[in-house]
Amino acid sequence: MIQIFINFIATLSAVALGFMLSLWHDRRKKARERNLAKLKVMESIKAELELNLQHLGEKGDPNHIVILRFVTVSKDSSVGSGDFMLLDLELQKVLSRIYNNFETAQMWTDKILSLAGTINMALLRDADRNIREFWGMAFAIHEALRRDIPKALEELGRRISGLRSELSVESL
Repeated sequence: MIQIFINFIATLSAVALGFMLSLWHDRRKKARERNLAKLKVMESIKAELELNLQHLGEKGDPNHIVILRFVTVSKDSSVGSGDFMLLDLELQKVLSRIYNNFETAQMWTDKILSLAGTINMALLRDADRNIREFWGMAFAIHEALRRDIPKALEELGRRISGLRSELSVESL
């Protein structure tokens, strides 16, 4: 009878240990998958910001109107998939502010194109003044982006590097 009880306890202990190890393994696997998704999002957004910064150029000319279209596919895709939420709140705020500036600059650019595309611009008394005013707004946003994107790229680079090291340690 004691032998049956000892075997029962041993079996129960082995099952509990197996369950705990399986649970621990699943949690590690899910955490790794989350970190890989997070890394993918950060790398994709970083590449997108680098491209947009390249399009902006180093220095703008307030007297020269430039029509730019910003690329926002990576951020839009990560928001749509829910992976953007994997990033910590502070990084989300920084990136959202930059992408909001892309949208705002795009709005001003669209207004410029709308006015410039008017067939009878001579009839629009204030068209030139409005275009210059709209360009001034877009230019100010471009300058803010030239200032903010490099900071975000630096932060993303730092976080990507840290996450890569963490993932390489996990795989050992």
